Amino acid sequence: MKTRVRYYSDELNDDFAGAQLTSDKLENYKYNHGKIWRLIGGFLYRFIAIPICSLYDYIIYRERIKNRKVMRKYKKEGFFVYGNHTMSASDAFTPSMVTFPKKPYIIVGTATMKYKFLGVLVDMMGGVPIPTDFKGMKDFTAHIYDLAKRKKVIYIYPEAHIWPYYTGIRSFKDVSFDYPVKTNKPVFAVTKTFHKRRIGRLPRVITYIDGPFFPDESLPKNKQRAKLRDEVYAAMVERSKLSDYNYIEYVNRESIINRDPIGAFCAEDEKIAVSE
Repeated sequence: MKTRVRYYSDELNDDFAGAQLTSDKLENYKYNHGKIWRLIGGFLYRFIAIPICSLYDYIIYRERIKNRKVMRKYKKEGFFVYGNHTMSASDAFTPSMVTFPKKPYIIVGTATMKYKFLGVLVDMMGGVPIPTDFKGMKDFTAHIYDLAKRKKVIYIYPEAHIWPYYTGIRSFKDVSFDYPVKTNKPVFAVTKTFHKRRIGRLPRVITYIDGPFFPDESLPKNKQRAKLRDEVYAAMVERSKLSDYNYIEYVNRESIINRDPIGAFCAEDEKIAVSE
């Protein structure tokens, strides 16, 4: 089977999620809800989200979670999780499998929030959208700190953009590691790896958990943040080497230009639709 190819220019900002997932502005969003809202959200999570997530990932990807035991002793105090962003629907489901039985609060983009019913559902299931205005960012940050104070699990995709089935780890900034540093919470790295299955074209997924990593309080805050980021990144890179199947190959346009300037123009126009 011929490997699909995607061409990128900017590892930090290029996104292959598709036009249907483009984000809108999110202003005046309410992050904190009352007890009834939380009870309904908890019910939906336990009796709808968990069965659907588990069934979907098992049937479509045969996903298996490895090394979940490292999280056990920290579930009562809460923690932060950082994962590679390689799928759209599945990346919304995997956190529930990774942190079970704890409900994860997943930092998400604004794309799904523009549809009112879907936005309410995402919110109740633990989605925490990133705002697009200054006041919203203050409320968002306060909400993250409140979740940490309440000993919840916060799940972050630091790569920010989706690269479907990418077997490497893209560089990411250390900004989001400010949260565990300021709340002094443990951190875990979660890495999806892709493997050839006997029947079918889609990869089989094995997800690994590494950690915990802790803020180094002997360092200034900014260096604690950088160190945590580097530790998580290194763990994810090491795990990513276990992938043995390239369902989609990602090629840097710059490398094509340097090697074959004429071929680069062909690559620029090539668009391959990818769906899970």
